Amino acid sequence: MDCDCGEQLNNKWNYCPNCGIKLKKKGRLIGFTGILNEVRNAFESLFSPDKQVQPTKSGFTIRIKTGSPFEPEEDFKPARVERKLGPSLKLPKKLEEPKSKMSMHGDDIEVNIELPEVKSINDIELTRVGDSLEVRAVAKGKGYFKIINVPSEYKLINKKLHEGLLAVKLTR
Repeated sequence: MDCDCGEQLNNKWNYCPNCGIKLKKKGRLIGFTGILNEVRNAFESLFSPDKQVQPTKSGFTIRIKTGSPFEPEEDFKPARVERKLGPSLKLPKKLEEPKSKMSMHGDDIEVNIELPEVKSINDIELTRVGDSLEVRAVAKGKGYFKIINVPSEYKLINKKLHEGLLAVKLTR
């Protein structure tokens, strides 16, 4: 096996004698470089010609999770993009990430997002993309943008804007 630095490695070694990177058991690299190599290999295996995986027009989601120590699990699925849940907004160059608070009530998720200068619900755009909810809003030459992680099985059932606070309710 070769190290990233080009040194030929012996599987019995714990460290590369040239660059000092710590090696995994079975001769595999660990540390930042090793993790990057594993992620690169996972991507290469996902997009190899024999897999015939093609991204759709709506995009895709790739999740690499750690299962047992240092053994990545790959989860590849097309991202479901729901159409915009409001008017199409053009955000200005000056963007802020608004503060938000999420809470669970039974099977419902409530998200409160602070949009202090937004005056109308028509100045807000919500988009479901895979396991997230994108929030875009405009106010007085300023834009707000936030991505909130919400499981894909949850659907938007209500949204209200009151005194600069957007309340969004989702349910299964």
